[in-house]
Amino acid sequence: MRSGPSLTRRLRRIGEHLRDNRTLLHRLNSLIIRTTGEGIKVKTLQQQIASAESKLARLRTKKKASDTRVKIVVGAVVAKAALESPQAAAKLAALLRERVTRDLDVKELQPLLSDLDVKAAQNE
Repeated sequence: MRSGPSLTRRLRRIGEHLRDNRTLLHRLNSLIIRTTGEGIKVKTLQQQIASAESKLARLRTKKKASDTRVKIVVGAVVAKAALESPQAAAKLAALLRERVTRDLDVKELQPLLSDLDVKAAQNE
């Protein structure tokens, strides 16, 4: 007596069919969403607006993160250059003392200002 395919093989085949059907359903759903003929509109105008607003919010967040990275890199380059030159150190220390006014920011900059003052004193 010959036995049929094992249970594992049968389950494997069923899983393959389910994956194929799931892929087909995703494609069909995508096609329906794009279809506008015969009054079929899957996405309402409100849904389209919500989708566009969501995308805009993601893009704004991405731009803000990019701007922040630029500021960090520029600040690091300027600070490093100032710590290498007594004249630049004096100028940057003066600029920071003039422009930075929030107590919390001044407190955070204290170690850098001290280092800049030490470097600027080497010029005298």
